[in-house]
Amino acid sequence: MKKLYLIAKPHSLLSRWQQPKWIVIGLIGINLCITLFLSATLNIWIDEAFSLHTTGQDFYNTLNQALYFELQPPAYFLILNLWRQLNSSIFFARLFSIVCIVLTLAIVPKLSQKYLPDIHPGWITAAVALNPFTIWAAVEIRVYAFVILLSALLMLFFFDGYLSEQPNTLARWAYVEVAILGLYTQYFIAFLLVAQGIAFLVFKGWRALRKSLLEIIVVVLGFLPILLIVPHQISEHTTGVPKTFSISESLRVIMWNSINYIFPINWTWLRNYQDNNAFLYTLACLIFGLMFLIYRKPRWLKQQDIALWIMASVTIVFLAGVFIKVTGAELIETRHTSVLFIPVVFSAFSIIKAAIFPWLKSSYRLKILLILSLVILFFNITSLGSVYRRMTKPGDASRVANYITIHEKPNQPILVFPGLSALTLSYHYSGQNSLVPIPRGEDFQNYNLRKFVLKEEREILAPLSQVTDDPQSIWIVVQQKCTNLNIDFNCQLFHNFINRHYSTELSKEFRGTTVKLLHRKPHN
Repeated sequence: MKKLYLIAKPHSLLSRWQQPKWIVIGLIGINLCITLFLSATLNIWIDEAFSLHTTGQDFYNTLNQALYFELQPPAYFLILNLWRQLNSSIFFARLFSIVCIVLTLAIVPKLSQKYLPDIHPGWITAAVALNPFTIWAAVEIRVYAFVILLSALLMLFFFDGYLSEQPNTLARWAYVEVAILGLYTQYFIAFLLVAQGIAFLVFKGWRALRKSLLEIIVVVLGFLPILLIVPHQISEHTTGVPKTFSISESLRVIMWNSINYIFPINWTWLRNYQDNNAFLYTLACLIFGLMFLIYRKPRWLKQQDIALWIMASVTIVFLAGVFIKVTGAELIETRHTSVLFIPVVFSAFSIIKAAIFPWLKSSYRLKILLILSLVILFFNITSLGSVYRRMTKPGDASRVANYITIHEKPNQPILVFPGLSALTLSYHYSGQNSLVPIPRGEDFQNYNLRKFVLKEEREILAPLSQVTDDPQSIWIVVQQKCTNLNIDFNCQLFHNFINRHYSTELSKEFRGTTVKLLHRKPHN
């Protein structure tokens, strides 16, 4: 029997382009046009510079730096290392993330048919393809697009291998392989695996879980080698970072991230609402309502809906636990919870379906779903315009480098403060002067922001004297934000030194960066 989708069936005389397959292909094409253009245009920022440095070495050093400097599982970096053997450019490095997102978009319709068969796959594919987070991940030289792809694959193989009425053995072992790869890509994928295990237990019972013991053992054994290094990575990652271990704050941030995946809103009044307890009370009511529905299991509530809610909610709970007990709320960014993206988007459509389908006629369902989809699309497009209206990433390193190259002369060293930013600029600047990180550059031995705090003027004079003798003109490239994770880099000391010894000839502001050409004062 054919599935009934919430979209008008195309008339036989209408073009085949109105059929689901071509709608999905069209959405993938739109996503590709956007991401390819952005990848070829945007500068890199510091995290991407780290990825380029890590993967620009031989295989062993890439592995070592992934584990001990990036403090992450090594799979993404090793794969990107191999990928960049074909081409070492920035665009080609980003192309790997673009491919991951395209593959994800190809999987989304299959997930839609399995988990949400009553909803046309085009709706969900559009919500993913045009989502600002998807597009952002696609143009990042970081792990996030790969994590999104792996989470989609885990949901696909989990359904075919474990939730389906006729489980597929091949899908089960594919699930095991992806699970191990996922654990070697990002540790948070473990929380999705636990959530899926709980969903499997709820629907199939202990007996079925015991029959799957072999797959569980294989995954655990496969993860053991890298598990030994996790405590060291956690310790290094959180060293020197002031942390606020707040349950309410961590829950707020994670839930806001989840909402932001669906409605990317930056309105002040909503942010203020997020920062008070009313936000938590609202979320608690929603979660209680979902738990009540799971407990009562009304006839109209399908197994797939419950599975989606369990996957999203259990993963959120485990992530909140990590941020509360280990890292603190300061280290939570939207990108860090990317494993939630696909489960949350599907859960949102599932909640919409559960809220309107049982009570309304099919014609009204379509109208409400259309309105909600247009609202989501509106937020996605306006957010995209907001994020990329200046066509630059933080630091604006490409334009900074271009500005200096146009105006520079020989023997004008470029002081970069704090020195952490010098790595990013080095990938865009190829002019005639030396980059001088102040107080020092990244040594890639350990990631600690405190080593970039300027303590005395000698830390300015010593690096400068190593590249030239008493230059009459210098450039300075200064990060406008003087703190990171509540660590103050001591910009005041740097600016006091500059103001005493130099006068400004040129000055220009970029996104997050100030560039100046300075001339030495005569009396010095």
